[in-house]
Amino acid sequence: MKTIFISAIIFLMGVNLLIAQTTPPKGPAADKAIKAYSEGKLDELAAALPALSKAFPDHPYTVFFKAFVADRKDNNVQEALRGYSEVIKAAPDLMEPYFFRAIIFNEKGMYEKTIEDMTNAIKNDDQKQSNLYTLRGEIYGKAEKNENAFADFKQAIAMSPSIVKNYRGLMNTALEINKKDAAITIIKNAVESTEAENAGVWKVWADMNLRTKQFSVSDKAFDKSISLSAAHPNTTEQPDADTYNSAAIAALNTNNFSKAKQLAEKAISLAPKNHLFYCNRSEISIQDKTWEEVYTWAQKALQVNEKSARANLLMAIGVKRTNRGDALSAEYEKKSKQLQEDGVQD
Repeated sequence: MKTIFISAIIFLMGVNLLIAQTTPPKGPAADKAIKAYSEGKLDELAAALPALSKAFPDHPYTVFFKAFVADRKDNNVQEALRGYSEVIKAAPDLMEPYFFRAIIFNEKGMYEKTIEDMTNAIKNDDQKQSNLYTLRGEIYGKAEKNENAFADFKQAIAMSPSIVKNYRGLMNTALEINKKDAAITIIKNAVESTEAENAGVWKVWADMNLRTKQFSVSDKAFDKSISLSAAHPNTTEQPDADTYNSAAIAALNTNNFSKAKQLAEKAISLAPKNHLFYCNRSEISIQDKTWEEVYTWAQKALQVNEKSARANLLMAIGVKRTNRGDALSAEYEKKSKQLQEDGVQD
């Protein structure tokens, strides 16, 4: 969690600290420490602490910076918790101590305390940053409070409509609490308006329709997402193996076997050590009864993972349908059943 959030928000947190109600200390030592924190320069902040501590030993900013360095530089969790808690007691209007204490609580699996601190962070966030709602939404999801998670992801989308992870969080929680229609409306409105050129949101729209078995809509949405990614190669939302595999499933369910095969093979090219993608490619060929392909791709899956129950069963089908011998087919089928009995499904 630290690596995910620290680089993205440290600058914003520093700026927010400067405009909180609690008055910051004044003078060269304070200016140097505040500047280092605001710019995310942890080593410089640590170096500035002795002078700040001498000038303002009990100031909330000093205590917070000490806790922050203990947390992010020294990995001294207990010292960080003590410091953050001390700042919260002395200066409850500062957002950052709540936020960073919440991250520690989250890492410890203490979700109720995490949610409480995130709620206070949001309350004291003068800049109204959507990523705080995103994080609280994710924590609500971990705590299985999906109604709350859904509300937070919805709020985050309203505040920052271009951030893809909010749509994905909205989709996942909506499907858990039977709010798929509400999620569909929000995501559809996005791709039809402000996010029409956002490859990541189109991918979420494709996934949503795949999971709700609207295969034709999903197929077209995957096409749009992939084409947008190709047109903007520097975007972070480049399609991965899972994207192509999901797109292949959508194409398969529209009976476009040729397209499904091409997409599945693209997934394999991106993740050649994942036997499941070979299995999926083999299964596509079952649908149009190209049995030699079933055999070929099942064989490749077994070369990657010979203990895959699914690959052994596909091999049994491929061997039988290509007339390579009923006895050999039965051997693969027997091995598949044994692996399933042993708890090996894939």
